[in-house]
Amino acid sequence: MKTKTKYDVNYFINKFETIPDYEWCEGQCTKVLNNNIQHCALGHCGVTKNMEGNDLTDESKALIKLFGGNPNKPCYEGGADAVISVNDGGPGSKQRILNKLKSLKTN
Repeated sequence: MKTKTKYDVNYFINKFETIPDYEWCEGQCTKVLNNNIQHCALGHCGVTKNMEGNDLTDESKALIKLFGGNPNKPCYEGGADAVISVNDGGPGSKQRILNKLKSLKTN
């Protein structure tokens, strides 16, 4: 019997802390830079279509919900904006995502 993963704040903190900074990007779910594949926070959760459609995974929906977004609304209609606005704030997206998650843990 397969057990369902609990996508909570601790899960995402543990997941994202292990991903090197050079594997993070802004503005796209996935891109290649200097032969390195990079992802935004949602890309690290399996979203692959650069927000062209509603290709959200259960993991990415859980992250969107934690950030106060609407995982039932398509990305192209702003459903993931709560995560995107934190991730895409300039250099340092990994740390901004982790800071947001840690602030949610203390609330």
